[in-house]
Amino acid sequence: MMTPKLGSNTKKSSTANPTTDSSQRRNTTINQQQTNTQGQEQNTQQQQQQQPQPRRTNRLSKSCYSCRKRKVKCNFEIPCDRCIARNRAHLCSKEPIIVDGLILNAPGNETELKFSQENEVLKKKIKELEETIKKMKLENSDIEDGGTTSGTSPSTRKRKSVSATSNTPQVATNVDKKGDKPFVVENSSIVFKPKSTKEIEEDKLVESRRWDSYSITLGLINRGLADESYYDGEKKLCFNTEDWITLGSENKRKLIPNVLPNDDESTVWNYFLQIIGKFDKQRSDIVIYKILKWGYQFNVLNPQAFIQEYEEYWSNSSIKEKHVTALRSKTASQYMFLSEYYMLLCYGMFTLDDSFQKELDFTDLEWNIYPRATFACGLECLHRGRYLTVFNMKTHEIFTLIKICSHHLGGNMLANCLYCSAALIAREMHLDRIDPNLPNIEDPDIQAKIGAWWGLVFHDWFEAFGRLSTIPPGSFITPPPSKWIVKDKKINWYNFCFYTYTKIGTIKRKYYIPDENLKNRISLKGLKKADVALRLVKFEMDKDFENYVECGQYNSDPEFKRMIDFTKYILNHHLANELLDVNRQMSIFMNHSEWTATCHETCVNCARALIRGYTSPNHPDSFRNVWLSPLLTISGAIFLLVDCMLNSQAVRYQKDTIDLVRSILPYLGSYRQPNRPAVRGAYVIQKLINLMLGTDKIATFSQLREMTKVTQVFVPATPMISGTGNVIGSRRNK
Repeated sequence: MMTPKLGSNTKKSSTANPTTDSSQRRNTTINQQQTNTQGQEQNTQQQQQQQPQPRRTNRLSKSCYSCRKRKVKCNFEIPCDRCIARNRAHLCSKEPIIVDGLILNAPGNETELKFSQENEVLKKKIKELEETIKKMKLENSDIEDGGTTSGTSPSTRKRKSVSATSNTPQVATNVDKKGDKPFVVENSSIVFKPKSTKEIEEDKLVESRRWDSYSITLGLINRGLADESYYDGEKKLCFNTEDWITLGSENKRKLIPNVLPNDDESTVWNYFLQIIGKFDKQRSDIVIYKILKWGYQFNVLNPQAFIQEYEEYWSNSSIKEKHVTALRSKTASQYMFLSEYYMLLCYGMFTLDDSFQKELDFTDLEWNIYPRATFACGLECLHRGRYLTVFNMKTHEIFTLIKICSHHLGGNMLANCLYCSAALIAREMHLDRIDPNLPNIEDPDIQAKIGAWWGLVFHDWFEAFGRLSTIPPGSFITPPPSKWIVKDKKINWYNFCFYTYTKIGTIKRKYYIPDENLKNRISLKGLKKADVALRLVKFEMDKDFENYVECGQYNSDPEFKRMIDFTKYILNHHLANELLDVNRQMSIFMNHSEWTATCHETCVNCARALIRGYTSPNHPDSFRNVWLSPLLTISGAIFLLVDCMLNSQAVRYQKDTIDLVRSILPYLGSYRQPNRPAVRGAYVIQKLINLMLGTDKIATFSQLREMTKVTQVFVPATPMISGTGNVIGSRRNK
């Protein structure tokens, strides 16, 4: 029997039943597609299982995953040399990672490609910017070549030869006295060459950039000095140094023979406990009774009530140890009294004239040490008095006194901590909720509470350095203090200084203190309003002194005369500093010509008024001993020095400015007690003078940036100083 052929049978079958054949082919195709799909899914799952899962990290790894896992050196290529040598080039890949929510190095992810493209674009832009800067430097090179150093004479400054030995005509460009027509000096003959419109526009742009750097530099210098952020390797200038618990190595060797190793604070504290007993009743009376007559300087306590408590304490025979000792031998209320008593002694020694040193029979070393000792003992007594268990006015008074003294000894960090504690106590006592419509609003106790609250408000709005503001406007209902005893007839001069402080602080808080929480920004419109408001306060204050001071009492009562003179001095000092600050900040929003015409003269006059008021022989030393007096004066001196360095129009006044600023250095160095604003200010002023005169070996503009550790405000990255002190750098183009 013969076997039939397969082909013939298949052909006959397909011909015989075409419907069955097509359905069989369709089923076969579907089965093959399902098989391929399952195979692809299995391959994909195997690949996913083999590849590492993306991990979160902040560090980008350059090595491939295989080299990184084997801990061998990779050449950072894909595929790398080591994977090629191991015949695993097809498996060479970088580990997928997640950085800031972006998946990098994952298969099929084009993020890295986009980043590389963006990098190329950024590189091109950087190259273009570098070329632009080079062109600007070349265009402005004539300004640098035509400038003068601070040591050259005016005749040398007017004419400068290009080449001293060349036979070619010597040419030097300059500007005539009016500054209107540039001319060229060629063999002593004047040939006028007016500038083109393009050159004039370029000069305006250069002047705008220069003025931008000028205003920013002034802002940095003043801010760095105010918040004590200037630190130049000197520990004594660091704002975090606690001067009240240190004596210095030389004084320590003289006073304390047996110093414990690595325990300086305990040694100094034990020494303070030994010497504090020298303040007997007689010496205490000299300081306490005198400083309470000057209570208008701090206005935080009732002098009569404190004198009564003071006399009762010293006459109490049951208290054998009148001063604080190593043992806790007193009640909490007695320790609270001692804390206030020590702080008044500390403030008195800082404020009184040096003539009281002889009256107290103190040596120069003791006159320097006892303010530290009283401050340390006051803090210890406050702690022993358990001040957080009972909130009362005495606790608030102590905190305010400690904060005032801390400016001399502890810097802003300690002052800010004390202020925040005082603000907490004041709110717990509801001092921010005094109804202005109370029928007995004129009661002395209520007025004392109003004064206590507004003292915190003023410190928060005026001295908010190194911390956020804690008392926003509108968060309290307590009315401001009143200046009248009899409306429009008699002024309360004891309260007048504090009343004017509140007005100045309110203007500053409203117009030119930026607050990130309230989204407040400094604007030119706000600065102009602040300038007008401050001038109105000055005008009103002068009228009050002119119309309401009783001439008979002023001429016959020395204490009243001193109160009026001090109030006038410190308020004029405050207003001059604030007007200087406001007009200086306007330079950020104005161009060169506008700011020079409207604000520069005001700034110079205010700065000179600060220095002349501080050095005036008509003012006693006790006026200059208040910590705000040197601080405000230094801000004026710094403005004048920086103005001479960076403002080409002020260069001709350089010698007079240096002589004027140097007149305050003897006063800043004459303080026998520790005075942090004076020490820090004298150092900065001398540094700036050396920079102007070129006596500093590394006198560069970078020193101005180093004098402030403020990074939030822009400083030109590579500024240049010409001989006239002109700074070329830009934060923005106008």
